[in-house]
Amino acid sequence: MARCYNNITPSRFFCTNCGKEGIPISRPRAHQRELGHLKNLYCIYCKETYNHVEIGNNRNYTYEDFKEDFEAGVFLDKRIYEEAK
Repeated sequence: MARCYNNITPSRFFCTNCGKEGIPISRPRAHQRELGHLKNLYCIYCKETYNHVEIGNNRNYTYEDFKEDFEAGVFLDKRIYEEAK
């Protein structure tokens, strides 16, 4: 039986260090994360691992919200991924 991929939605990720868009990840709708979810990903622009903010389709947290938070310095304390954990 073929798998149904209609329940998969793309999530966009934005680096909290440089503010640029990273690599998108597709998630099943049943596994969506909360608004503004932070995920540790490798930034292709910074060449290091930083927290990325997840912005999905049909959500209340948009790119404009991220940009406003980024410019206000909301992510300053959460930027660098701590590998010592």
